[in-house]
Amino acid sequence: MSRVLQTLSRWIDSRLSKALEALLVVGALVPVYLWLSRLAAGANQWDDLLYLHTALNPEPLAAILNRYAHIYWLRILYLLDGDIFTAARHYWAFIVVGTVALTYTAARLLSRTRLMAVVSGVVILGQFWLFEINGSPLADFSVMWMICAGVVVYLLLFRVQGWRRQGLLVLFGLILYLAFRMKETGAALAFLVVGMGWLEGEKFQWRSILRSVAWILAGALVGVVLMAALDGVFLGDPWFAFRPSSYQKLANFNYGDWENWNFERSIESRMLRFLVADISAFSMFGLYFVGLRKPASRSWAEQVLWMLPLAVILFLFASRFQPQIRYLYIVIPLMVVLALAQYRAEDPARPRDMLLGWGAAALLLAVYGLGQPYLRAFVARGNWEMIPFHGAVIVPLLTGVLAGGYAL
Repeated sequence: MSRVLQTLSRWIDSRLSKALEALLVVGALVPVYLWLSRLAAGANQWDDLLYLHTALNPEPLAAILNRYAHIYWLRILYLLDGDIFTAARHYWAFIVVGTVALTYTAARLLSRTRLMAVVSGVVILGQFWLFEINGSPLADFSVMWMICAGVVVYLLLFRVQGWRRQGLLVLFGLILYLAFRMKETGAALAFLVVGMGWLEGEKFQWRSILRSVAWILAGALVGVVLMAALDGVFLGDPWFAFRPSSYQKLANFNYGDWENWNFERSIESRMLRFLVADISAFSMFGLYFVGLRKPASRSWAEQVLWMLPLAVILFLFASRFQPQIRYLYIVIPLMVVLALAQYRAEDPARPRDMLLGWGAAALLLAVYGLGQPYLRAFVARGNWEMIPFHGAVIVPLLTGVLAGGYAL
């Protein structure tokens, strides 16, 4: 009888502890959400305004077919609030606090310490690029949040069995499909399917992947039905996303003349943005570079998480899109979690490695920032534009650095 009481006592303490922890996190983030939603500025780019216009006046624009999950999110917030610009501010505030919450959860699952989970939330709130365009309904923000959600689900898959795991796989499939319908870069989340080969143990099993894919496809099918229903409700055309002509228009837009538009800013504007925005984004790459190599204590299932940011960069490099730093926003919260996971008490990172990480980050930032005037002059002499030069040179170079870090 005493053993039963002890077991029950531990169970109650565990549940109360988790409930209290969740309550404290929510209690801390709600005031932040209310404050951010009141102070957020709003849309500041042409595509932001296009998404807001389409959310306010729904119409079937095949050129932005893979933005409608993002647009319907804004549409629902507009219907709840009654003002599209206020809805955009609430959207951005939710993205910030939601990313903090998911990052906290992922860090909690991966590092198993509350301290690192709290630090991860603070680091996210310290990312200036997230606040530089405060109030912006950027589609990249939606994909960022969905990837964070997918990472949390992925980590939970290894902690449950039976119908709970199957339910999480269905949820992962739904998240994956909606992320893709928010922006093409959301497809990179599918890379985590590789890690599901270790769901049954330390040995990789194709059978485990095939079983997982079946449930994931079921979740994706739920997403297809959901989006078709929303297309029917808001557009009056549930077959909008099923017509080949819609995908032809989408391809024509993505690979059309808009790539030749010149979005360049002045050198002063670029330097200012580097100092206050890009620096917080690029600083994570140094720590990521050091931790990318798999130590003996890291499972292969966790190593797949480490490879996801590299997979995103390779995806951007392989595509015909012109990569910009904002396209990498979607994996920076994951980089924060992974970098902090190196501080786990049971497997601490060596001080030399952490010093190398911060040193690599500082060196990368110094070279990139101080070399901007010379870089622009070099690009101008070759009759290039800065944006395609970043896509053709900077991104492959960064990819090579990360791949080199993995091989060290």
